[in-house]
Amino acid sequence: GDPRRQLFCCDVPRYFYVDLPRSCRACGTDFVFSAREQRHWYETLGFRLDASAARCLPCRRAFRRDRGLSRALSDASRALAEAPLHPPAVLAYARAVVAHAERFGHAPLDAALGALRALVRHAPVPDALYWEGRGHEAAGRAARAEAAYRRFLSAVPSGAAATSLAKDARRRLGEPG
Repeated sequence: GDPRRQLFCCDVPRYFYVDLPRSCRACGTDFVFSAREQRHWYETLGFRLDASAARCLPCRRAFRRDRGLSRALSDASRALAEAPLHPPAVLAYARAVVAHAERFGHAPLDAALGALRALVRHAPVPDALYWEGRGHEAAGRAARAEAAYRRFLSAVPSGAAATSLAKDARRRLGEPG
């Protein structure tokens, strides 16, 4: 180890690293906090020497992904509050709410659907109809989701019919792509 690159106060600097056995706090499996990983944490990332891995690598990745979903929802909420009829803000909020609902089973779906409907009344934004369908689908409202997907497909300009959203809407409706 390189003590000049380590943050230590009451701890002794680490002159070498060894693999340490750990048990994951999330899933309970045993894993190894490797010497290479410790060196990266303490000398590159600047973690304090009393920090240690509490989760295995797959659980750490899932934790970061989940925290990213929550952060995206928070950021999109803030942007929507600042500009309630701004299409990119409304669509970002709807995407974040649907992703959060699909991952965690709960999210402010009705608020997102209300924002999408307000946007559609204000300006013709076909993508809002797609996300309305996704929101209804996440809320377990299959008939409303199907109706929103059909309105979306009829509102999509002919040149844009091959977009990924149109393909996904057709797939969700069970139509050939």
